[in-house]
Amino acid sequence: MAGKTRKRFGEVLLEAGIISRKQLEEALNAQKGTRKSLGKILEEQKIIGQKDIAATLARQFGFKTVR
Repeated sequence: MAGKTRKRFGEVLLEAGIISRKQLEEALNAQKGTRKSLGKILEEQKIIGQKDIAATLARQFGFKTVR
């Protein structure tokens, strides 16, 4: 994976149509000053669930998910 950059978690969520740009921007603003992950912020805001987080992380790192 030398030289290959991985997409950010929020970008993967956007591309998958799971969240909107506005939801991403609001979550990123809410994340500032915290040590929480973007996934945790979105989950607390009831925008995504744990299955969405797991599927997005798998997509981000190139793994397959089990349904």
